[in-house]
Amino acid sequence: MKRGSGPSDRTQLLGFCVQLYGGTTVSDKALKRLKERVRGFWTARQSKPLAELKQDWQQYIVGWWNYFRHASQTQSVIELSGWIRRHIRKFLWQRWHHPEGRRAALQRLGIKGRDLTIARSSRGAWPNAKSRVLHRALSNKYLQSEGYTLPWMLASAGR
Repeated sequence: MKRGSGPSDRTQLLGFCVQLYGGTTVSDKALKRLKERVRGFWTARQSKPLAELKQDWQQYIVGWWNYFRHASQTQSVIELSGWIRRHIRKFLWQRWHHPEGRRAALQRLGIKGRDLTIARSSRGAWPNAKSRVLHRALSNKYLQSEGYTLPWMLASAGR
């Protein structure tokens, strides 16, 4: 607790925030570190093969979740799911390198007709990662089947 800040309703310990009522959440600092790791994993400025990258990601995120799943409130983590998948979509978009590669990849993923014009989009990877066409091509179900699983989504599906 900072000096002069008055009583706190939260105490941070080992990446958790302990609430006055006794519950725990993932600390803001731990969420910030997770976001930094997501950005690091899903940057196109690396030459790792995709299979190795997915394996490293799975190992990291499953370990992270196994530690933090013990928090009594995990809503802040679950809310990051869409943001993490958007980073993965952005990464894959960038890995397709150029319009012809993007068009071919989109066609392999079942995109047809006018929707293929996104391959020539100049909007940038981050905005395109949010487009409905890319969401259809790289749907949550597809990402999960390809090994981009977010463990807390599996846990919440079992509830």
